[in-house]
Amino acid sequence: MARASELIDEALATLNNLRTNIENRVLSKSASLKPAIVSLAQNIVEASNLMTKLFEITKGRAGDLETDSIVIVNPWWSISVYNSKIVITRHKPLVASLSYDKDSGTVSFKTKVLGITITPAHIVLQKLGAKIEFDPSNPEELSRKLDIIKYMLRDIMRALELMTVVAEKRLK
Repeated sequence: MARASELIDEALATLNNLRTNIENRVLSKSASLKPAIVSLAQNIVEASNLMTKLFEITKGRAGDLETDSIVIVNPWWSISVYNSKIVITRHKPLVASLSYDKDSGTVSFKTKVLGITITPAHIVLQKLGAKIEFDPSNPEELSRKLDIIKYMLRDIMRALELMTVVAEKRLK
C-alpha cells in the first residue's frame, strides 16, 4: 500500500531527474547549440517545474491519504490514490489531470485533446491525433523534431499554467 505523500515524492524525483538530465546534457552546452534548441529545452524544464508545483500544492491536501481513497477538495478538484498511482483532477471549467504511476515510473498530464507523459529519459507528447516520442536530453533529436515539439508543447504549457494558477487559488 502506498501513501499519497510517498507517491508524490516519487513523482517529484522523476521530474527532478528529467530536469537534471536536460541541464547536464543540453543546457550546460548552450553556448554551442542553436538558441531554438536551448529555448525548447528550457520550455520542457518549465513544464516539469509546473508539474512539480502542482504536486507540491497537492501534497499538503493529500499527504495522509492511503491506497484506494478519494478526496473531493471542492466541486472543481479531486485527488485519488490507487494501489500504485495518484491522480489529481480538475473537473471545471476544463477536465485536466496530473498523475504519477509508480509501476511505470511515469508522470502524465492529460486533457481531452492534449497529453504529456514523462520519464527521466523519455517524453511522449500528444495533441489531437498526433503523437511524438523523444529523448529531451538529446540535442540532435530535439533539433530534428524541433517544430513539432514546439507546436505540441505550446498548448500543453498553456493548459499546465492554467491548472497551476487555479490550483494555487483552490487547493491551498
